[in-house]
Amino acid sequence: MQLTATALSILTTFFGLTTALPTNTYANTHANRPRDTAPVKTLLPSSIANFDIGTGEIGCDATIGFISRYAPWGGNDISTLVTFTFPSDIDFTSKTCQLQFSLWPEDSVAGTAQVDLFSSLAPADCTSGSEKDMVSNQRGAHLGRLAVSPGMLTRWISNEGGSAAPCPPAGSVLGYELAPVGDEDGVEWDATTAKARGLFLQYY
Repeated sequence: MQLTATALSILTTFFGLTTALPTNTYANTHANRPRDTAPVKTLLPSSIANFDIGTGEIGCDATIGFISRYAPWGGNDISTLVTFTFPSDIDFTSKTCQLQFSLWPEDSVAGTAQVDLFSSLAPADCTSGSEKDMVSNQRGAHLGRLAVSPGMLTRWISNEGGSAAPCPPAGSVLGYELAPVGDEDGVEWDATTAKARGLFLQYY
């Protein structure tokens, strides 16, 4: 089952969004950081997967980040599992990490245009590089809710556990889940861009 293809079909059928790909964090901003601090650096995901909550199937190495809920489908939500691998050659001691989420103008949003962010008890198992039947999406604590809009850095609606925090040690692997909100929700972005798009992490 190609979850990314299913995702595109859902977007087209129920949300009327454009499905063609463009050609081309803890806290929402670091505006409260003191001046004259070290420059902000970005850590991109090491892997992204689409998870079908209804069937338990995972689409590894996803090229499209996709979050979807459509009530008539009876709970076949699709969430996006994001994994970050902290490089072993970077010293993260005394550094602060923040999660961020942004969409480009070409990306698509429908329905509530909101996303729930969860920690993951374990990163998605995509070692085979193919679809796997997961026992669970390993959902952990709710970290916050985001209001998303194409072409913008997202705004936190609530931020229970997404505040800036000390970075984990080098070599750490952390997983997160982006899930839909409300009866109808659809968010899609190109996950092949080697730039800050979708969920990413900043450290300083």
